[in-house]
Amino acid sequence: MSCITVGYTATATGRDALNLGIALARGLDFPLTIAMVEPRDDLFGAPDTHDAGYEKIIHHQLQEWLDDAINQVPKDISAEGVIVRACSDAEGILVAAHQAQEKHHAKTCIIVVGSRSGGLLKRMVIGSTARELLHTADFPVALAPTGYSRQEPVSRITGMFGPRPGAVDVVSIAARIAHHRNIPLRLASLVTEEQAESIDNRVRTMVGELQHDPHVTVELGSGATLEQAITQLSWDDDEILVLGSARIAPRGHLFLGRNAHHIVRHSPVPVVVIPAGTGDDSDGG
Repeated sequence: MSCITVGYTATATGRDALNLGIALARGLDFPLTIAMVEPRDDLFGAPDTHDAGYEKIIHHQLQEWLDDAINQVPKDISAEGVIVRACSDAEGILVAAHQAQEKHHAKTCIIVVGSRSGGLLKRMVIGSTARELLHTADFPVALAPTGYSRQEPVSRITGMFGPRPGAVDVVSIAARIAHHRNIPLRLASLVTEEQAESIDNRVRTMVGELQHDPHVTVELGSGATLEQAITQLSWDDDEILVLGSARIAPRGHLFLGRNAHHIVRHSPVPVVVIPAGTGDDSDGG
């Protein structure tokens, strides 16, 4: 079993993340934790007792925002809210995710955050919290596009992979997620126009027997740039894109590579980045 932890803020970015968290939990018995981070008061030395009243006000406000977020979760989803004190939002969200994993005896926990505000609708702008998580987290991280308002169940999984090590992880985990959710799987690779013909056989060899499954499709997106190649693929509104970590990532941790970063920026659907080397030990999510 998996659990889901949403890094929430009382902003449009936080609402995007909450909507994606609800969509990921929908139809599955995955507990949802909504986490807000309270800045630690001892970052620069001993806490000032004169600030106790101010801290109480801050905590009370966070709790009000958290209660409001929980009230937005459909009744068919088990949800709870937590406030975590930490030096940074990314640190606090990671702490909350590990606490949720331990509490629910989950094999893994999916962390969900929103895209930084100010980006184009349905596009990604990776903010500082998401960037830190995408380069250090030891759990999968899901990123919601700007303005993401869907709460319907995930309709299709697209696993996007290249020829480098780590592709097997993406194929394996994407297939497991699609099977667990009983939804179609698409395995896709982005190539330049010159590479398209020569790489087709290599891609089909990599996906193996999955290409003969009636619920699995294999597609190539080609173009002069990654952005053009992505636009060659069709996308469902409730689809999720799965990407792997860079080959320099330590096993069990994330590290978003250069190409993956470009794909995230131009993806019209939510993206889930998986830790390196977890293709054999991840359950369906």
